[in-house]
Amino acid sequence: MIMRLNRNYFNEIQGHPQTKQRQLLLRLIREAGTHIDAKELFKRATDEDKSISHATVYRSLKLFKKLGIIDEKRLGQAQCYYEIKHSPQHQHLVCHACGKLIDFDCPLSEIVDRVKREHGFTVTKAEVYLEGYCSECGGKKGRMNNQRVRELEEKIAEVRRRLPPHSIPPAMLQELLELEEELEKAKG
Repeated sequence: MIMRLNRNYFNEIQGHPQTKQRQLLLRLIREAGTHIDAKELFKRATDEDKSISHATVYRSLKLFKKLGIIDEKRLGQAQCYYEIKHSPQHQHLVCHACGKLIDFDCPLSEIVDRVKREHGFTVTKAEVYLEGYCSECGGKKGRMNNQRVRELEEKIAEVRRRLPPHSIPPAMLQELLELEEELEKAKG
């Protein structure tokens, strides 16, 4: 499967209002050149347009995902990342220590073809991501074995599993932000 990587992204939202805010958000995702989470996208967007709300960011991300313009990836336990849609070979490595996301190519289409051939199974979704330690953190694994860090990561994952789709109650958002802040401190 070959995907068109040189799209006119603004034509992709035809049939939906092409607001200046949506155009800004889409441009910021594209300019990020890599993974960006909703929090960082909101920060960059409000640097350029103070009127953008969290709700606008989340609704726009949902629309862009629905239209197939972006991919949403929940990498590791902590959060979702967004990026412009790539080829199916585009996959990710996630560092446990520093949270770095590294892109790599994986012959996923070959694996899918083999599964179909050997098992008659039609794959509708295939995704690979590997967790471990990047070259900079490889020698620092000990700090991630810290029990408190693991407990916080588990709590964050549990809160995220309880999140209702499409809207985050303020109390849950506050709990999540406090846990993520505590996790950053625990990691040092």
